[in-house]
Amino acid sequence: MDSIFRIAAQSNHRYVGELIVSSLLADEPMILQAIGVKAVYQAVKATATANDALQAQNGSIVMTPGFCDVDIDGEIRTAVRFTLTLVSAPGGASNLDGPGAL
Repeated sequence: MDSIFRIAAQSNHRYVGELIVSSLLADEPMILQAIGVKAVYQAVKATATANDALQAQNGSIVMTPGFCDVDIDGEIRTAVRFTLTLVSAPGGASNLDGPGAL
């Protein structure tokens, strides 16, 4: 099952970026879920940070956005969900280390 991380406006994008890298290198796709513009911004910054780290290893993140309804204290809110997967560089030239190496 994919890991779902709820991102808040106060989330540390560097820490979340490290979690993204760890999860993707373990061959576990991730889902980031955010409600509100500041939380969505933190999710995008975390993904960009993780992508920068993975590009040094010839990897790249595919980020697929979507919407979902979330019940918060009896109120239905719309969240933005980003599904993240790891792909190797074009041509299959990858030197990614770890159990999820491509």
